[in-house]
Amino acid sequence: MRNKVNKRLLSKVNKEVLSEINKGEMREANREMLREANTLVLSEVNEEANEEVLSDANERHIKNS
Repeated sequence: MRNKVNKRLLSKVNKEVLSEINKGEMREANREMLREANTLVLSEVNEEANEEVLSDANERHIKNS
């Protein structure tokens, strides 16, 4: 009888531990996806900013020529 109770308790604890591990893995996966998304957004913002800077520099160069 005690053995069955111990098995049930172990099973319950194992499920809870696995649940917490899975939550942690999901949080890490979410962090990684957010990092990737931020990198893509920053890349786009930098590209647009660079294009603006080049455009402004070209306009100044044309005016000064």
